[in-house]
Amino acid sequence: MDNIITKRGRGRPPKNKKKGSGKWPKQSKVVNDSLSDSDFIDRRRVIRKEAEEAWEMGKILGLRASCSDEVVISEFIRLEEARDL
Repeated sequence: MDNIITKRGRGRPPKNKKKGSGKWPKQSKVVNDSLSDSDFIDRRRVIRKEAEEAWEMGKILGLRASCSDEVVISEFIRLEEARDL
């Protein structure tokens, strides 16, 4: 569970805690991640669509590949993801 933001409580610490300890209970609940799984899935879907469109435009302009269209599209996707790192 990477990058999980937790919320340990609101307001003051529970009364059974010593005053001034500044510690919250160990139990915590998960709050929204900064990016949800659906955001990653949607992003990958958009990148794939753009890669397919770019390759189709390349073929219209006369580009050819000695491998399958899927290999070319996969390479476009890999390059786009590497660029974002």
